Amino acid sequence: MKPLDVIIDTDIGSDIDDAYALALAIRGPLNLLGVSTVSGNTITRGAIVKKMLAIENKPGIPVFAGKQSRALMVYGIWVKGNENIEVNPDLDAMVEFYWHSIERSTDGAVHIVGIGPLSNLAAIRERNPARFDEMVVLMIMGGAIYKSYYGTLHLLPEYNIAMDKQAAREIFASKVALTVVPLDVTMAMKMAARDFEFLEAKSRDDALIAGLLEMTRIFQSHWIGHRMPILHDPATLGVLLDNTLGTFTPLPLIITRGGFTRQVKRKSPGIIDKKVCLDMDKQRFFDLFYRTLVGHGPPGSPP
Repeated sequence: MKPLDVIIDTDIGSDIDDAYALALAIRGPLNLLGVSTVSGNTITRGAIVKKMLAIENKPGIPVFAGKQSRALMVYGIWVKGNENIEVNPDLDAMVEFYWHSIERSTDGAVHIVGIGPLSNLAAIRERNPARFDEMVVLMIMGGAIYKSYYGTLHLLPEYNIAMDKQAAREIFASKVALTVVPLDVTMAMKMAARDFEFLEAKSRDDALIAGLLEMTRIFQSHWIGHRMPILHDPATLGVLLDNTLGTFTPLPLIITRGGFTRQVKRKSPGIIDKKVCLDMDKQRFFDLFYRTLVGHGPPGSPP
């Protein structure tokens, strides 16, 4: 079976889950066409991507620094001194790359995975909205529908949506084939300390895993209690690699001006359903996650 053609748009460098998601994409059965970075210092974010690709001996995959903004950078120090290495800073070049990939796709669609604010994707779509909606299959980590951070029912705007509300409103109002993996399921995907110890043992002979752990330690140094990674973005990649991991429900969703993800109660003709993951098999996800990264799970996990 031919691997899916995939482009990833990420704000790697803030929360650590983006780094784990990129590692999953690099080692998974995907044809990774390119990566773009969004929000904050996108050059430094792109350098993180390039360094990870170089470690895995995949330096030829293009990396584009997309739209910048004011956003927190946590583990950019991991690439200190190499911030500009082979990262294309031209926004027009990024848009051209996406459209070239979209138009030349042999299977009728290119899969775009958005695991950051939606600023770049809205700008790419702006060139030809109808063609974008027709040709693209878009999957995003974003939104909070029934449950929010830490499983609470008190809803808050989810970060990726809130960081560029207008871009999110445009994407959700479009007719693109959109799969949404919200906080409702991703908050449950927290790594356990024993799993982290397992990766540390693997890192002795695995440069990519060693790099992930270095970034994780920098990330944890910014948190009281050294918070364990919550794998929001890898869970999104997980259901792309195996869509049987999740249960999907068609829902008419919009983004409010305040950045909330709302289900429309009275659906108008212009609103189309999104494919929303509202349940995920946590054990099977972690099994896929570790098998893809290192070949097998921690001791005691299913074979």
